[in-house]
Amino acid sequence: MRNLGWLALVAVMALAASPARADDAKKAKHAEKKFKKMDSNGDGSLSSAEFVGFTPKHQKHEGKNRATHRQKKFDKIDTNHDGKITLDEFVAWKQAHGHHGKKGAGKHAGKHKGTTNGAAPAPAPAPGN
Repeated sequence: MRNLGWLALVAVMALAASPARADDAKKAKHAEKKFKKMDSNGDGSLSSAEFVGFTPKHQKHEGKNRATHRQKKFDKIDTNHDGKITLDEFVAWKQAHGHHGKKGAGKHAGKHKGTTNGAAPAPAPAPGN
């Protein structure tokens, strides 16, 4: 009977992990699509010039510090520091940092004020507590 309890626990954990794996696969596919858009010469890696020079459609502004910011991000994504970003490095970065490149952020993280995971904020404590 005791083994049955463990088996049920393992089954519940496996089912709970399935949506996370599906989400990771979706993020990886999105990252690969973006990577291919950025890889202007089609060599399978992103040079600093390709990464820094890429402007997504939703980012129309060209701020003064944009190139510096993008170069710093390039240096972080290029984990082996070989001067190029591979697809694996890019996918790993996107999965760890979410849609907008914020560490620990998912695609919709921080949408609700006072949260980091997109969930509704915790209720306020009861008066007198």
